[in-house]
Amino acid sequence: MGFSKISYMAVLVTLLLLVGCGSSPVRYTTEEIQNYPLDIQEKIAKGEVATGMTYQQVRYAWEAPNSVKKLQPKDGKNLEEWTYSSAMGICKINLVFSDSKLSGSVVSSGQETDNSSSPVRYTQDEIKGFPQEIRDRITKGEVATGMTPLHVRYSWGAPDEVKTVKNKDNTAVEDWIFSSTSLCKTRLVFTNGKLSGMSLGLRK
Repeated sequence: MGFSKISYMAVLVTLLLLVGCGSSPVRYTTEEIQNYPLDIQEKIAKGEVATGMTYQQVRYAWEAPNSVKKLQPKDGKNLEEWTYSSAMGICKINLVFSDSKLSGSVVSSGQETDNSSSPVRYTQDEIKGFPQEIRDRITKGEVATGMTPLHVRYSWGAPDEVKTVKNKDNTAVEDWIFSSTSLCKTRLVFTNGKLSGMSLGLRK
């Protein structure tokens, strides 16, 4: 009887330690983000990133990246790529900054965009009527704030799951979930038919 009580306590302590170790760090405090525009504060709170966010705003939303790489400047603008990945490197997301602002070039390396055996996501005839910037993103397998669901389908293919909800202000919100593996999930958020942000399945 005494042994079973000791065993029970040992298991309980172990579980508490495991739960404690698995807790997420505090990404930000209210004071740190209080001077940002309200929409940026909301995105940070939801763990979402969007075009135009600064380095620090992205850090508050997604924490620190796993690696940072300077890219070749383009059109006189300094480019920097931040890579986020899961512990085992299964899931990778690349964010590209232009002159210290998230440019909207959000690339999921979990999507097989350049594999010759992948399905043909689009034809040149299908995208020829889109603005050049959108065509460039689709060709590179990128998604960006402001893209429509059709643009995203051409860029990343079909989502694995779609959820539709309505906000308190009655705006329609659609969540598209892309899963390259069961452990690697990327969530794209559409508000009134336009991509408004994205978050990672493995980070909050």
